[in-house]
Amino acid sequence: MTLISLLRAIMRSIDRLCLGLGLAAMLLMLVCVCLQIVARYVFNSPPAWTEELARYAMVWGAMLGATCAYYRRLDPTLSVLRPGLTRRQALLRQIVETAAIALFIGPVLWFAPATVERLLDRPTETLGFSTGVIVAIIPVTMAIILLYALVRIVLVVADQDDFSKETGS
Repeated sequence: MTLISLLRAIMRSIDRLCLGLGLAAMLLMLVCVCLQIVARYVFNSPPAWTEELARYAMVWGAMLGATCAYYRRLDPTLSVLRPGLTRRQALLRQIVETAAIALFIGPVLWFAPATVERLLDRPTETLGFSTGVIVAIIPVTMAIILLYALVRIVLVVADQDDFSKETGS
């Protein structure tokens, strides 16, 4: 197995995991909202934990969905991906894109460990879960997006940056 095929396999595996967890989070959110609606309008007594769990599931689903969108190049960008770029232009484009991503994600990753650690002992209001565990999805997904961006640089250098093959996986 070559380095390129290994990188693609790792990226594909991470994407499938993020997609599965993201879909599960969105389904959990849907179930919680439906449960809350039924409990409110039928039993006139909605449980407080459904709103909180739905909110956290929405955050997890959105963050995991962002990694999947970036992997498939379905994320909003400032430039249009043009297939006619020379290898050098594609590399420059990818380096600029990765630098912009790192500029945004860098501070989050820098401060995230201390933030998550502070929140580990703080329980959520109704569920009693550790808030640190809930919030940990943010640096995890941002690290995944940064990893994808860095791997894209390697793929451009190796002239293997066609992600259109990956969108169907």
